[in-house]
Formats: sequence, C-alpha cells, structure tokens
Amino acid sequence: MKNRSRVKEKRPLNTFLFKNYLVISGLLAGVLLLALLITDFILDAVVFNGLKLEEINIEDIYAYPIETIDTDVLDTYGGWFEVLDENLQVIFVKGDKQDGIYQYTNQMLFQKMNLLENNENIIYHAYEVSGPNQSHYIFLWKQPLNLTNYSVKLLVTFIIVFTILLFTALYFYSLFSVRQIKRPLSNIIRGIKEMEKDNYKVRLNFNAEKEIAEIRDAFNKMAAKIEDSDTEKQRIEEAKKRMLLHLSHDLKTPITSIYGFSKLLYEENIKVDNQRKYLKYIHDKSVYLNELIHDLFELAHLDEKAVVLRKQAINVTDWLRQIMIEMYTDIEDKGMNLEINIPEEIIDLHVDAMKMKRVMTNILNNSIKHNDSGITIRVECKKDHDKVIIKISDNGAGIDEAIKDNLFDDFIMGHENTKDSSGLGLAISKKIVNLHNGSIILEEDEEKHTTFKITLPLYEENLKM
Repeated sequence: MKNRSRVKEKRPLNTFLFKNYLVISGLLAGVLLLALLITDFILDAVVFNGLKLEEINIEDIYAYPIETIDTDVLDTYGGWFEVLDENLQVIFVKGDKQDGIYQYTNQMLFQKMNLLENNENIIYHAYEVSGPNQSHYIFLWKQPLNLTNYSVKLLVTFIIVFTILLFTALYFYSLFSVRQIKRPLSNIIRGIKEMEKDNYKVRLNFNAEKEIAEIRDAFNKMAAKIEDSDTEKQRIEEAKKRMLLHLSHDLKTPITSIYGFSKLLYEENIKVDNQRKYLKYIHDKSVYLNELIHDLFELAHLDEKAVVLRKQAINVTDWLRQIMIEMYTDIEDKGMNLEINIPEEIIDLHVDAMKMKRVMTNILNNSIKHNDSGITIRVECKKDHDKVIIKISDNGAGIDEAIKDNLFDDFIMGHENTKDSSGLGLAISKKIVNLHNGSIILEEDEEKHTTFKITLPLYEENLKM
C-alpha cells in the first residue's frame, strides 16, 4: 500500500451499478430460457417417463382378435381405445370410455382430429388397421386432456427449476461483483488499521470506481498531512529537548561566573583594579543573561497565533540605509569592509519596521561576531516583479556544513568558540519574515560567500491580507 504510483481512474459508481443491473437483467433472461428448457426435459423424462407418442408403434398395440389388444400404453398415458368398423361404428372399446359417441362420420372424424376445431378436452389419435378378411378398420386412441393437472405440474416444475437457477446465478455473480467493491474497502480498512498502529507512511493504491477512488485519494491526503504533522511534532520535540539542553548550559555558565565573582567580591579583600575587572565580568554576563531571556520571551511570543504586527508603509531603500548607518560603527570597529548596493528608487513595503529591523541586525551581527577582520559585508536590495529581495552576504568563514539544514532552528550557533550568543537570532528572524508572508533562505555562491536572501511581498500585496 506504500506505492504512490498514479492509479487509473474508473467509471462513476452509478455507471458501475447500472452495468450490474443490465447484467442481472441478462441473467434473468438467460435463467428464464434455461428453466423452460430444463422444465420441458424434466416433464418429458420424469413426469411422462420419457415416452414419446411419435415413437409408439401401433403394430405393438393393435392385435386381432381385438380382445388381445395390449393396454400398457393406457397405463402410462391414460385414455381408451376404440375400434371402428368399415361403417365407422364403434365395435370395440378398451379402457374407461368417457364419452357417448358410438357412431362417427368421415366429417366428424376429421373434425375431431383437427385440434383447432376440436372443442372437447380429448385428443384423438387415429390409425388405419386391418380387420377380419383384410377389412379396413379404424383404431382410435382417445386421451382426455387434463389441462389443470398438466398446468400444475408444469408450473411447479418451472418454479422450482427457475428458483434454483436464479439463486445459483445470482450467488456466483454477487461473488464476482462484490469483489470489485470489497477489494478496495479491504484496502481502506487495512490502511486505517495501519494508521491505528501509528504507521503514517501507509498509502492506498488500488483501482476503484470514482466515488471510492475519491475516498482513496482523501485517505492518502489525510495520511500525508498526519505524517507531516507527526514529523513536525517530532522535530518540535527534538527542538524542545535541544533548547532545554542549550538553555541549561547557556544559563549555567554565566550564572556560575556571576556567582563566583560576586562571592570573591563579598568574601575576599580584593584590590581595586581586580574589583573593577570582576565587576565587568559580572556586568557582561548579566547583559548576556538579559539578552538571552529577552530572546526567549520574543521567540515564545512569535510562536503564538495571535501575534499582532504593527505594520506601516515604509520606503525600504531609505529604511535599509538608516540601518546600515547605525551598524557601520560596529563593522568598522571590527576592521571589516562594507559594500552597499541599494537603488535610489522608492520601493514601498507594508511591514512592522521594528521587527524587520531585528531581522537585519540579527544577520549583520552574526557576520560581525562569527568572522575575523578584513572580510567584506555586502548589502543589496532590488525589486523583482511583485517582490522585494534583500541580500546580506559576506566572504568570511561560511556556515558549518553540519548545521546548514537546521540553521533556522532554535539554539543553532555557527562556531563553537562564539561566546555570549544565544543561538536564537536566526530562529527569531525566520519567524518574523514568515509573519510578513515572506521567506528567508541561505545561499552560497561559487566563492562560498555566505548569503542570506530575504524575499518580501510588495506593499499592494500586503494590503490584500
């Protein structure tokens, strides 16, 4: 069920059912015809012992003297025998005669032999036989036609045969047709059971009618969402564990320093010069703790769904130049070069200027902290259709390969020797950019320049939110 190959779509379920109705109608017609044939065979072979009148040889029945005529046929088929002389007068009767006719005429005899003109419930079978001195006699076999008895036998036999054939045909056809619905349903049930076992990678792959195929596709979409949600949940859990681990470490180190130096100042007689040095240690670690706690509160606040951005319309080119003016002193003190490529045109954005400034300063401060003097920091901005692209790059040490995939996660730091860094700056930056419906990614060119690319929608696009 994990095969994600494209599954061929089938007809709608109503077409499938209509086809089934047509097949069932065909089965009924076939069963009806077959039942008639089998009923005829049973009546002939069982009810009437399989004897056929056309196969009866009159010479085996009639005999002279007429008193010796064989009556076995009467026991099987019923009726009675009459022998007519040359004047068509009844001279002999064998069996139970059920009418009062003892004299016939040629016209009367022909009329009785014609089933269309015979209004009696008696069938006449006439044979020409020989009497004494080769005289011409007529041998009549007269059968009372018991329509009621015959109809009952025919109807009962037909009903029994038709019912057996119909149920047999429907049973085997139902096995075939139900399989077409049961098979996908079985796959769906197995998929649900796999989901109950927390196997969110399960996918359904089978051919089915349109409606069932929609259930299949909906299940696969749901499974994919749950799998993504589960993966994200695991990532968040791992991030929390990593955050607690880093947080405990980052808090322990400065607190230990503050405790140690404050204890020395409190319990020991320290020279004035050392006092100032120890106080500076305590001050620096306190500043770091304050920044760390501030970053943690800001990160937690950005995770809330009810974050309110104080957006305002700004000209991004003037806004960027102002930020670079404020950051230039730090860049110059570190002995780094600055290149700016910002156009003179007005490019309007609708953003929370303070939060977006935090993004810019976070990235610039990373370049300053994690690189040695002599590198060049480059800031550029350009308009691209309905977006604004801001790039901040440097040609410094680059980003460690081990952390590139998780660069924007919490407590990710580029260099192990970096001190007093919370590792939360890029995580905060990404959340702020995402809140503005933008994106931030890491790029590297052939010279391994580290480049952060920020993409934001223009002012008009932001107004539609």
